[in-house]
Amino acid sequence: MIPLEIQKYLISRGISEQIIVQAKLSWDGRRIIIPVFDKDNKIIFNKYRRSPFVTDGPKYMYDSGATSALYNINNCRGNIMYVCEGEFDALRLNSCGIGNAVSTTGGSKSFNPEWIKYFSPNGQVYVIYDNDQAGLEGAYIVWKIIPWARIVLLDKEKDVTDYLKIFKIEDLNILINKSRAYNLTGKIKDKLNQLQMQIREMIRNNEDMRFTELLLKNLMEEYRESKKPKFKPADKKAVGDKLTRAKQVSISSLIRINNDGFAKCIWHQEKTPSMKYNKERNVVHCFGCGKSGDAVDVYQQINNVDFKTALDALSCP
Repeated sequence: MIPLEIQKYLISRGISEQIIVQAKLSWDGRRIIIPVFDKDNKIIFNKYRRSPFVTDGPKYMYDSGATSALYNINNCRGNIMYVCEGEFDALRLNSCGIGNAVSTTGGSKSFNPEWIKYFSPNGQVYVIYDNDQAGLEGAYIVWKIIPWARIVLLDKEKDVTDYLKIFKIEDLNILINKSRAYNLTGKIKDKLNQLQMQIREMIRNNEDMRFTELLLKNLMEEYRESKKPKFKPADKKAVGDKLTRAKQVSISSLIRINNDGFAKCIWHQEKTPSMKYNKERNVVHCFGCGKSGDAVDVYQQINNVDFKTALDALSCP
């Protein structure tokens, strides 16, 4: 049974008692248990949310062997889908009558290309990620996989749960109705031309340009990358050998890992460590922001250097 104070916390987040029961949320004495089911309603694993009244330890934990999954997909029916960042955000939308709301259990940047099968090309997909840079970047990842998705931009509060604490569902529906689907097709140059036409229209209509600016930036980088000279076979082998050596450098020699295998995330500011070190694979994954990386990624981030510099530094004998 969930303690009364935890029930009150969930209800204060806008999650109804009916949805608490439907989602099968429970309590293990220290953490809220969030069961994750597959499309066939079979449990995959449990995710654990630290008590909101405790600040020590990682905010989220998972059963051993857990991988990123599409939360609440077992309750989704029809062709209209909503994608948000957190499990409680999805449950909040369900509680106010917006069904078919899902989230990714591994953070904003863990959307899996395999999940496209759950989203009909003839349907509507609304992405409602957090109102911050990580949210924009996560929405871009979803858009890359589901190019017909519409991007809903929260204009005030950080996430949809906080937004609905202050504003009414009618206000959120206005933002949903104002959302834009980009539907860019063809080669990179074609997509850029189509986007530029949309940008002119958006400027005339005084639309929110935050996601569009990120989309333009990423497409421009992709276009510039396509114009770079290709490696010769001999060069590829040399780079491949260096990369292999670089990735073998233990991440524990680059950053401080605690006895539980966690470190403070190198990609975002946090008070308690939420970045898990997988010693066997020599990679890290942050359960807070959703970013993952190998030794090269870690070296780049902590030293603020480019890929080549990191590769040279780590692959030296």
